[in-house]
Amino acid sequence: MSYSQKSLGDAVSHFHKTRVEDTVCHKRLLEDTVCRKRLLEDTVCRKRLLEDTVCRKRLMEHSSVAKDSENELPTYQN
Repeated sequence: MSYSQKSLGDAVSHFHKTRVEDTVCHKRLLEDTVCRKRLLEDTVCRKRLLEDTVCRKRLMEHSSVAKDSENELPTYQN
């Protein structure tokens, strides 16, 4: 095998290796993108859960205030 054939073989081998590495990196980038999307969805869900919790707390407070108000109403007897 001549020097130029060896150099060509090394170049092809290097190109193939680089292409495989690029494919692996592209796959990891896609996985990272999917993970970021899931993280964003989780963040949105956590925000909604927090909002729901705040709403439930307010509802319970209003319910409690309404019950207290009913108990404090004067009763009139005829």
